[in-house]
Amino acid sequence: MTNADRTFRIGVTGASGYLGSPLVKWLRNEGYDVIPISKNGTGRCVKVDVRDRTSVDAALAGSDLIVHLAGLSSVSLCGQRPTEAFEVNVNGTANIAWTCRTHEIPMVFASSVLAVENPGNRPVDSDSPCDPSNIYGLTKCMGEEDVNRLADGRFPAAIVRLSNAYGLTSLGAKSGGGDVPGESVIHEFVLQAYRSEALTIHGDVSDARDFVWLTDVLDAIRQLCSYLLENTGTGAETFTIGSGETWSIAEVAELVQEEAARRLGSRPEMRRVKPPSSGLEPLRIDVDITRVTAVTGFQPNYSLPEGIARMFSLIEG
Repeated sequence: MTNADRTFRIGVTGASGYLGSPLVKWLRNEGYDVIPISKNGTGRCVKVDVRDRTSVDAALAGSDLIVHLAGLSSVSLCGQRPTEAFEVNVNGTANIAWTCRTHEIPMVFASSVLAVENPGNRPVDSDSPCDPSNIYGLTKCMGEEDVNRLADGRFPAAIVRLSNAYGLTSLGAKSGGGDVPGESVIHEFVLQAYRSEALTIHGDVSDARDFVWLTDVLDAIRQLCSYLLENTGTGAETFTIGSGETWSIAEVAELVQEEAARRLGSRPEMRRVKPPSSGLEPLRIDVDITRVTAVTGFQPNYSLPEGIARMFSLIEG
């Protein structure tokens, strides 16, 4: 994208990751000048560790906007490696935000609904206070606090609380190919269906989540980039991105069963391998996307049944 005088330069952290890789491709196709950075410097990415503030500033100081996607995003890995989670998700985010503050660069920060997780009977929305129950959510909550404080009076920022993204960024294979998030229950179910295996459910079948197709997430981020580039104000705003629909794990499995029966001629069984914890209520996370819709016009394009059908098609190749 260009204005009357020049092309906008967008810095993207985590540029070789699940969200970053397709976002970089889209930005380049739209005419943006992209500075893609990643820890390993794979592909066309610049090798930068977000924990190194000097390297971050040197790589991104010339950006017109920074989309911060880098982080340790697995709930289980953050629990196993809490020090690394803190260094990457908290210190790394603070380093990006400090560069934005120093050079007055707009910022999009990918947070998570797990920074809030369980707001009682209310959906997670832009005003929900942080109340995480695991290390991953805690690091995202701390990242939100840093962006809020550092953006105040200095640069515009969009804190994006993402729900459960799913979908392939490249054609997959029945053996598990394609780029997918590390803990994608939908991808796991679809692959199990293709292998004629039972759909394995860990925990309570009544646990419920908002699942949003990958390209819908990217559309929302793109629209927020445009919003920030046109924004002359300062300070952080929080947006929640999801489909606006909540499905239990049992309902997700049933949708996969139905699609498998239609495409493969057989309906896989469901198998629970771990019972729910005694005395705990099933965890339900609803998502309210009102604010991002009001500001950008964002609307998800894919329902969960449509997304699951698309997953089957992509894995079939």
